[in-house]
Amino acid sequence: MDEVQEAGLSVSWGRDGSKPEVDKVAEIRVAIECPEGVDSDLFPLEHTDSEGATRNFGVAIWYVTRTSYGPVAKQIYSAAAMMLRSCLASGRWRLVTVREEKNGNVITLPVFRFEKRYPADVVEFFEKEINWNQQ
Repeated sequence: MDEVQEAGLSVSWGRDGSKPEVDKVAEIRVAIECPEGVDSDLFPLEHTDSEGATRNFGVAIWYVTRTSYGPVAKQIYSAAAMMLRSCLASGRWRLVTVREEKNGNVITLPVFRFEKRYPADVVEFFEKEINWNQQ
């Protein structure tokens, strides 16, 4: 935001309806757990917990902007400031999409909600195998 303001640009809509010169963008690193019934080879990171249960994960970078920014990034920023303050990587989220009509157009929007916390051993796995806290 500092760079945007220093350049004299805005991420907000003008009072006259003019579009912002710059879009808000969030880069989100996600670990995607292999769903049941899907080939686990597509999710190459394997974690076995203390009880012998194995989970496979894949890693992705997800850029959210424009109509996706509010429903996704704001949820994450709120969680980081409140319930996941100690460790954002411990959050397990659910992503679904919905179709909505906006200004005469039908668009697909993400619905992204915090579900629960991963146990400490999974978070340690993320930090070790994915370098989760690296930028």
